[in-house]
Amino acid sequence: MTSCRLLSQHCNSLSYDSNFINLHCQRTNTIAGYFLQTLHHDDHYSTFVSVDNSSSGLTLDFLPCPVKDIEIVACSDGGLILCKNTLTWRGKYYICKPSSKQFETIPNPIHVLTKNVIGIGLMVLGLNPLRFKVVRIFEPYNHDEEKQDLFKYEVFDSEIWEWNPPKDLFLPFSLLPKKSRGLSVYGGLHWLTMSEKNTLSFFEDYWVLVPLPESKTEDALFSSVRTRLTKYEGKLGVIYEKSERSGIEMVELWIMKQDCNGKGVWSKKHQLNFEACNNEQQNRDCSVLCFYNPDIVLMTGFGFVIFYNFKTGRFKRVELDSIYKYAEDAVFVHTDVEPIIFNLKAQVTDYEPIKSIN
Repeated sequence: MTSCRLLSQHCNSLSYDSNFINLHCQRTNTIAGYFLQTLHHDDHYSTFVSVDNSSSGLTLDFLPCPVKDIEIVACSDGGLILCKNTLTWRGKYYICKPSSKQFETIPNPIHVLTKNVIGIGLMVLGLNPLRFKVVRIFEPYNHDEEKQDLFKYEVFDSEIWEWNPPKDLFLPFSLLPKKSRGLSVYGGLHWLTMSEKNTLSFFEDYWVLVPLPESKTEDALFSSVRTRLTKYEGKLGVIYEKSERSGIEMVELWIMKQDCNGKGVWSKKHQLNFEACNNEQQNRDCSVLCFYNPDIVLMTGFGFVIFYNFKTGRFKRVELDSIYKYAEDAVFVHTDVEPIIFNLKAQVTDYEPIKSIN
């Protein structure tokens, strides 16, 4: 799929079409869908859903801890997911590929004892061989009250299979990540800030603040407005959702493009009206989680999710196991079922050294 997207802009756009994705999954034995995640009574629930329900058997039950204690904290390309065992006080992390039921335990971070993990993200730098990094923003346990804007971040590098020493990160409250899971796009990690006016982005070894575009939804006086970061055709995007009592009124999607000088600029891609979807009483009280492809959005409600095609007005409702499962997060997975080597360093060191024959 990656090589296809590199052929041309047309091939890149075509590869995100729902018909193309379904056909590609059938012919190549790949999986496309979402892990939905929610928290209820301190237990974590994760359910996998897809448009055609062909991959509903994908689970996290192969990890070495009870499923209710598994929290999906990050994801990236290649169908890789970073999970955390919430039962242990150390918060053990696993890098895994659910489609092949493989996992590897990541060493504990240098700062195991923290007040709060504010942000975490997984970025894949290469798939053959696999190279990835985990970025973790946290508040130190002995946080100095006089330095409230001082936080720490540390990076795990799979090439050396260890965490780099933590570094300082000065951030006022308004610029802290609003949601802990970072979005992996453009070779970096991106978080929506608490102010909902910027993205906090990490690239290799430096941080960048990028202002979000201004939206007409901000003029709403009697409506609630939700802001989410999303990934759209491999690009960084932001969703503005304006809702009223009758349901979602309007959704705007902005995506970041590069101008001729390589500078990122925001461009409005869609302004959608959800009247057709709101006409169904059972579809009200929903919220847009993300864009599945250029035609379909994934929406969440109490005990169900909806794949809504805003171009045709058709929708597919998928019931979840329990009415209490309000999917607060959706982790997209599009991957094959081939095994992968997580820890290349361990594979190399497992071999005995070659002895010279004299």
